[in-house]
Amino acid sequence: MQLATLAYQNGCLRLVFVSTTGVYGDIEGQIVESTPVQPVTASAKAHCEVEQQLRAMWGEERLVILRLAGLI
Repeated sequence: MQLATLAYQNGCLRLVFVSTTGVYGDIEGQIVESTPVQPVTASAKAHCEVEQQLRAMWGEERLVILRLAGLI
């Protein structure tokens, strides 16, 4: 969060945050951007918290969240 805060304070126009599809927990079937998150693991819960903090700071138009899957 410190890096995101510094970027915001220094005039950065947009932030890209790399998150995880783990925020969807055990949901089965098709998942789309509007699917509500249901984190289960501590890591997924932490990612959700950071996403919320970034949204509050940057707003929806200046923040891009990429939820990547299958990286590990």
